[in-house]
Amino acid sequence: MTTRIAVSDVREAVAQLLDAVEARFGPTVELGTDHYWLLELGEMFSLDRIPTINAGQLSDDVASISESLARSDDETFLWHDLQHLAGVLLRFASLDLPGDEASGVI
Repeated sequence: MTTRIAVSDVREAVAQLLDAVEARFGPTVELGTDHYWLLELGEMFSLDRIPTINAGQLSDDVASISESLARSDDETFLWHDLQHLAGVLLRFASLDLPGDEASGVI
């Protein structure tokens, strides 16, 4: 089975969600913690084996996002740039968890 989604739908959903993030947390978000658990892209979608868990770093994600904005359009590296963006987006999601879950204390 193949699952598909229109890029325009993703774009619209991301815009709506970022508007909600800005309404909830303001125009600049304090990310708090710096390190998080990370599954590597090459293993993330292969359910036939247990993936290696690594650590990601939000400060690296933020720096990479800034660097990608300064590059020309022909220097976009989807596999790299989207993974750094995903780290920040997932942190936004975790900040909205109820109770102490956002801090990592459950």
